[in-house]
Amino acid sequence: MTTGKRVLCIDDEHSGLMIRRALLEACGFTALTASSGREGLAIFKSHRVDAVLVDYSMPEMDGGKVCAAIKQTNRRTPVIMLTAYSSAFAAVSKVVDAFIEKGQDPTVLLRRLESLINLRSHIHPELRSEYVIFADSSRHYLDCSDGVCQLLGYSRAEILNLSVEDISYRSQDVITLFDEYRQRGKLDGEYVLRHKNGQPIRITYRSFVFPDGCMAAVWQPIKK
Repeated sequence: MTTGKRVLCIDDEHSGLMIRRALLEACGFTALTASSGREGLAIFKSHRVDAVLVDYSMPEMDGGKVCAAIKQTNRRTPVIMLTAYSSAFAAVSKVVDAFIEKGQDPTVLLRRLESLINLRSHIHPELRSEYVIFADSSRHYLDCSDGVCQLLGYSRAEILNLSVEDISYRSQDVITLFDEYRQRGKLDGEYVLRHKNGQPIRITYRSFVFPDGCMAAVWQPIKK
């Protein structure tokens, strides 16, 4: 549940900030607002915040610097970048959890926000590992650990735009394997992933469907 979860919105455009605040509050979130990067960081350090929405183009301290500072303070806090400039993605991909272009349907933002907040609050003993990744029922990735990013060569923001097929070396096997996993509630074995550069990565995996609906897998690279 996201009711009452605090979302910090940072944007130098007052109208956009107020629209975002109204949207979040209508959906049950508590919205905190800041009109500059420095003000946003001060609020982040003095309040409990469950997620942050940051505009990219701001004077004095742009969104990329703000996101980097937030991650230095607390890496687990979900940070979503909002911008009208798709070219900004490369500059911020390593310091944000998701990247959403302004003008998209508000449900895109709300779904991503709710998903990241919920997943970061999950505490399952089975998922205590360096390599953990979460997916939804349509096989799209929702979140992952830093270890997964390093293993695959992608940033987290890039991975959240991918599906299981996109990083599988034998994508034709994915649907059958994923359906078996969902029916059984768990599955383990060996698999071959595809690195961003196209190289194969052999892993062992343990995947789980938890009673709360969380779908996740733990990987372990197979050393050569």
